[in-house]
Formats: sequence, C-alpha cells, structure tokens
Amino acid sequence: CDNILVFPNNPNDVMTAEQACTLYGRGNVVILNSKSIADCYAALALIDYVCDDIDRVISDVNRVIDNIYAVRLTTAARDAVYDGATIRKGDYLALHASSLLAVDADIAALAIQVIADTMRHEEKDTITIFRGKKIPQNVIDAILDFISKNYCYTEANLVSTEDASGDLILSFE
Repeated sequence: CDNILVFPNNPNDVMTAEQACTLYGRGNVVILNSKSIADCYAALALIDYVCDDIDRVISDVNRVIDNIYAVRLTTAARDAVYDGATIRKGDYLALHASSLLAVDADIAALAIQVIADTMRHEEKDTITIFRGKKIPQNVIDAILDFISKNYCYTEANLVSTEDASGDLILSFE
C-alpha cells in the first residue's frame, strides 16, 4: 500500500515504531500521536478509508486523538507515596498520562469517581470502557448502571480487550 498509519498503544512504543518504519523502507509510513488503545479505537472508527488525501486523513485522525481523554485504572504493584497520595500494594490507581487522579481499594468505586469527576468538568457524549481480562462482570455492570442512571444522554460502550496487563481504561469523547 502507499500509506501506512501506525498507532502506538503506549508512548514507550513510539521509538520501536520509528525503527520499524526505517526498516520497512517502502511507502509513506506515518506514526501517529496515539498513546493508548482508546486513541487507536476512536481514530480507527472515524477514518475515511476512501479518502485519497492522506494529509487530510492524518489531520482528521490527529483531531480525534486530541479530543480523547483516557484514564487507565491499574493495580499498584507495591506500596508507595505518589503526588502526596499513599498507595498500598493491590490498590487501584486512576492515571491520566503520568498524573495520578485517584486511588481506591475498589475498582468499581474508582471508575465511578473518575467518571463523575470527568463529567463534572465537561460532559462528554461517549464513554468507552476497555475491559482487561481481570475485570469481573459485576464491576462492568456497576459502571454501566452508574452511567445509565446519571448520564442518560451519554453513550456507553464496552470493548473487551483480553489484555492481561491492563485492568480498565475509560475513554471519554
């Protein structure tokens, strides 16, 4: 193909993608500024695949990525103090980029807090929940129930990633 768009799932993958592009050596390879599966998912859903203007496609994709607010909920591997918060091994952390938003022992409560805090700042049209392998159905049910009761005009989507390393990602658009 003439144009290849690369969506890194993690900022740490950008250098690897750049090296792979130089090794490929054919076609126009563009590494986009995606930082998570949430960025990739939203952009892929909105790409105009019949557009011949690659610069317009890249611009559209970057605009989508810039409008994504993604929060990763993950498990603390050890006790720590970060940004003034005391974190215990096994607690759940809500992270936006490298910023710690909140800590809780209950992942459903943490997700609900993140949703409420995010929607209080700017109500979003869509919340996509990326569910890793470790997340039980009752947690997802609690989150979806909270969204439907409190944000009836917000679309909620669930994507099961089967990702063993990541717990939960909340994407706001």
